[in-house]
Amino acid sequence: MEFRFRIPTGETEELTDPAPILARIREDGSAFWNIGSGDAGIETGSPYAPLTLELYFDGEAHFQLRYTTPDGDSVTARDPRHGKASATIKVGGTPMKLAPGTLQPREAAAEIVRHFCATGEKHPDYAWE
Repeated sequence: MEFRFRIPTGETEELTDPAPILARIREDGSAFWNIGSGDAGIETGSPYAPLTLELYFDGEAHFQLRYTTPDGDSVTARDPRHGKASATIKVGGTPMKLAPGTLQPREAAAEIVRHFCATGEKHPDYAWE
């Protein structure tokens, strides 16, 4: 499956294999994830109305992941077993308080990204609210 990786700096990479994204999820910190706009995205489909999985890094070791449809409906991965109780992330330098269970550890984020890159769908093992 072909997809585009929108890097926080604003650059975009065309990819068919999620391995470079998965490596960054597992290894990189704020120097990569919290620069520029502070968000990253994986898009598939039309560049004008894509399916998107957005990734927001908390500055430590967790990600918030949001799935957005071409019509703009957005839901966030939630898993109270893994997710931190509460946290704040910065998007474009602005602090944003998050709901409990919406920050996933690196391996859970990698699993969600791997599934999205293979199918274009939300991972079925997570609640999406």
